[in-house]
Amino acid sequence: MRNAVTPGATVTLAQNLTDSPTTKPSRRSFLSSAIFAAAGTVLSAGDGLAVESLPDPIFAAIERHRAAYAAHDATLGEDEFEERIPFELRQSTFFDAQRGDPDWRVPTDHPDWIAHIEESCRAWREEQEAAAGLLSTDDLSPAGAVALLAYARDREDRGDPWPDFEEGSWLYLMLCRVVEVLAVSA
Repeated sequence: MRNAVTPGATVTLAQNLTDSPTTKPSRRSFLSSAIFAAAGTVLSAGDGLAVESLPDPIFAAIERHRAAYAAHDATLGEDEFEERIPFELRQSTFFDAQRGDPDWRVPTDHPDWIAHIEESCRAWREEQEAAAGLLSTDDLSPAGAVALLAYARDREDRGDPWPDFEEGSWLYLMLCRVVEVLAVSA
């Protein structure tokens, strides 16, 4: 049996997404439906078992991103700094540093505040690079595509943000990548 998405299956999936009390499906419902559709495509290959000849590098990329996101998230709390460092010694901002403003450091700021911002920017860049790595992992298998969809759905459930790139939103680019993989293997 071939891995194929038939026009009927596509219409059914589209109807399932749009035949709801709301006219616009949620990203969660779309990702959940996409996971089931992709899993069905993967499991319809051969004798119904998804067999991979090589380990899919997406699993390592997902773990890398999970760790990078946790590290970045850990830098977001500023309560300790706000309690310890007076406001007038915390005038530099993460947003100016993140945008690459060469004058983001306010000379009178406390060195711990500057170090905090630098660490936050470093962790943010690593998370962005790890998110981009999820999109550019070579040898993505159909099973890996399903795992990527599931990871994206879980992050969406928690309300975690995804980065935007010049080419489009991370979520859109991820869906394009998954479609590409499943179409190639069809």
